[in-house]
Amino acid sequence: MPSPVNIVCGADERFALPLAIVLRSAAMHCSRPVEAFILNNDLTAASKRRVENVCARMKQGPRLYWLDVDPAFMAKTPVVRPHLSKAAFLRLAMGRLLPSDLDRAIYLDSDVLVVQDLVPLWETDLDGNVVGAVRDFMTPLIGQPDALDFCVPAMGLDPTAPMFNSGVLLIDIKRFLDEGVETACIQYFDRWREQRRYADQGALNIVLARRWNRLPFRWNLQVTAWRHFQQHPSLSPDELAEIRATDPAILHFSGAMKPWNSGLRWQECRQYVQNVRDSGWYSPAEFIIWNARRTTMCIRNGIVNRIADRKRPPNQFTRTSGGPGKIAVR
Repeated sequence: MPSPVNIVCGADERFALPLAIVLRSAAMHCSRPVEAFILNNDLTAASKRRVENVCARMKQGPRLYWLDVDPAFMAKTPVVRPHLSKAAFLRLAMGRLLPSDLDRAIYLDSDVLVVQDLVPLWETDLDGNVVGAVRDFMTPLIGQPDALDFCVPAMGLDPTAPMFNSGVLLIDIKRFLDEGVETACIQYFDRWREQRRYADQGALNIVLARRWNRLPFRWNLQVTAWRHFQQHPSLSPDELAEIRATDPAILHFSGAMKPWNSGLRWQECRQYVQNVRDSGWYSPAEFIIWNARRTTMCIRNGIVNRIADRKRPPNQFTRTSGGPGKIAVR
């Protein structure tokens, strides 16, 4: 039997269902067995059982390991964006909680959907770096005004350097632990107490500024910002060529717009909803009720976002609505 692919996720009670979907989709689209390590600090026993039941229904489901994080970990560090939860900080503790014999792992946020085989990502060479990651589509540059401009000069970093999205990471676990990434991130939060708009992502980008390897866009296609990212002036000719050829392997519903509250007509959101239906998390009757509530929320949020877009200055890169455009999804 081939060696397993190690997946790490972080989730809390609010994201129990999305956790089940990412684990299911990862195992479905992996040509090797999957072992999943789940960092959590408040998942109930009932929610864990439901996640386990979803995975048990699969022909080759992932093997699950629950890693309980002390609730006091990062408890005093506020999350300043409503779509984020405290679970965003859990990945920082992975170095000391994962088994000592793990060499590498793929970290997946609980709002992603895997749609192609993970093995090519798993086998990617990190070239001696701590992590591999994809550029952040909404804030592509580390020093732009809505990113980490408040600390880039003090840290001696290039403000035009790319910023990565922390929702999908290929991680060298030993380097992550040996190079003290967790401690350095906590020091970042202590130093920049008033500036935490990017939570763990901001800390990781500062701490690993010169120690990350850029992965192809397909490994973290951030759905809601994809179309706008393609117009960003910082893109190199090689990146523009890559964009034209991108065949997404992981869809990431980053930001506040999730499949359960937005994108009623988007192909990617419909695919996500199909995964919810097929997962068995809900009975057929429960799924109908869930989807009806989702549809109502999508319509309401769509109206709110259209009003917000009318008030937004023209040609502004960051937007609250507008679909991802046409991308190939298998």
